[in-house]
Amino acid sequence: RSYPANIPILRHMWDIHDLDHPTAGNANRLVCNLSIVAFYWLLRPAEYTPSTGAGRSQAFRLQDVVFTVGDVVRNATDPSLNDVHETSVSAGALTFTDQKNGVRGEQVAQCANSDKIMCPVKALFRLTQHLRDHNAPGNTPLYTYYDTHNRPRKVTAAFITRGLRCSAEDLQRSTGIDSSLLSARSL
Repeated sequence: RSYPANIPILRHMWDIHDLDHPTAGNANRLVCNLSIVAFYWLLRPAEYTPSTGAGRSQAFRLQDVVFTVGDVVRNATDPSLNDVHETSVSAGALTFTDQKNGVRGEQVAQCANSDKIMCPVKALFRLTQHLRDHNAPGNTPLYTYYDTHNRPRKVTAAFITRGLRCSAEDLQRSTGIDSSLLSARSL
C-alpha cells in the first residue's frame, strides 16, 4: 500500500524540478504533467507508465485523448491543436480501452479549471502538445518524451516515485508526510 499524494506535493514538484534544464527539462516536465493527469484521473501506474507484467493494463496513448475547444471535440492527434493555447481548451477526456477492469470505449472527461499548474486538462494538453511537436504517431504512449536528440524516451514509475519523494521530502515539515511512503501508486 502507498500513502496518498496530495495537491501541495504535486504543486511543489513544479518548484523543485528544473523544467528548463537543457537535457532533463523535457523529462521533468513530463513527470510533473503526468503526475497531475494520473492524480485527477485516478490512474494506476500501468495506465500511465510502461508495465512489464502479462495481463497489465495498457498505458494511454496519444490517440486515446480528446479535447474540447469551444464547442468542437478534437482528437489529440489533430494538428490544428498546435495553433490552440492551453487556456482555450475547456475539457479533456481519456478513452479507456483495456484500463479499469476491462471497460472499453468509455470516455472519462475532466473540465478545465483556472489554475495554471494544477489543471488536469492543461496538464494533459501540455503532454500531448510535446508529442505533437515531435510528430509522434497516434499510438505513442503518454509516458513518452523526446530528448535533446529528438529520440523518444520513457518516463517510468521510478521517475514518478522520485519526483513525488523529492517534493514530499522538501515539504515534510509542513505536511508531516514521510517521503518514503510515496510511490507512483500514491497518485
